[in-house]
Amino acid sequence: MTSAPASKPPASSLRTADPGPQAPAQSGTARPLLLHVGYHKTATTWLQNIVFTPEHGFCQVMDHDAIFDHVIAPHGLAFDPAPARALIAEGAAGAAPGAAVDVVSLEALSGLPYTGGRESDDYARRLAAITADRGAPVTVLMTIREQTAILSSVYMQYLYRAGTESPRRFFDEDTQRGFFRFSAENFCYHRLVGLYQALFGPENVLVLPQELIAADQGAAVRLMAEVAGNAPLLEAGWAPRTERGKSYPQYAVPLLRRANYFRREALNPSPMIDLGRLGQWGYRGTGWLARRAPLPKSLTGSKPVTDYIRERFDGRFAESNRALAAQLHHKVALPGYQGL
Repeated sequence: MTSAPASKPPASSLRTADPGPQAPAQSGTARPLLLHVGYHKTATTWLQNIVFTPEHGFCQVMDHDAIFDHVIAPHGLAFDPAPARALIAEGAAGAAPGAAVDVVSLEALSGLPYTGGRESDDYARRLAAITADRGAPVTVLMTIREQTAILSSVYMQYLYRAGTESPRRFFDEDTQRGFFRFSAENFCYHRLVGLYQALFGPENVLVLPQELIAADQGAAVRLMAEVAGNAPLLEAGWAPRTERGKSYPQYAVPLLRRANYFRREALNPSPMIDLGRLGQWGYRGTGWLARRAPLPKSLTGSKPVTDYIRERFDGRFAESNRALAAQLHHKVALPGYQGL
């Protein structure tokens, strides 16, 4: 694992791809900015709620609604970087004393996994346009996870949002023209990493595996603080802290899918019967009972979703992972990743 250079030139001077409309130069007093773009299910909530806080020298200068409204939601023909740039400046001006690094963090910036993450490249270029000529270093943080593990978590999150498809159907990648579904291509990480490196410079892109966070929080936070320029956090050190949002067990998938027939949510806007709050309670109750029912260990220890993903995507990500390992400027271990 290598640390960041002692000093970094402004991110704008490192870009080799056109980031879009150029912004007027900002004041040289701007703090370093960290853009955390996901992926989903890679300890993003832990980062946002525990690490990116004033007590650790971070200031989240846009909340999730603002990021969605001004970066993600605008139509491509209507996107204007100015409103997001103004909100970042406003949020930075209101930072608590001692703030060292401003942060924009939302996992949806890596795209929506249920539809293949096809918009992730557009969001990258939008962020480059928003931060162009900022007058202070801009660092991109991309959190990733071994693909079998992340796909399992993505599917369980799909159920949480009221999806009803079986794992076999969800992962089949059978798309109709113009109507996109899940795509494993979204998890060939080297492509999106390469784009951000072209836009912001390789030394300004940190890829942080969720496995490192799980194994050694201190090492993960220290590396992030070094690359982002958060000197106060480096000096203070890190005491491990956790925040867990544990998924329901995979052996409960058939029951959870059927519970979703009766509740309306983002991925199921027209359920068979919408029972309102009763439907929500039914889903949660199903998950609660699945965790606590006196079932045989042969069942409670099973992970059918993971087993199916491992078989279906055997070797699918090996070439991408090798390319990713070769392109990383800040070297980190990728334990258990295909091809390595």
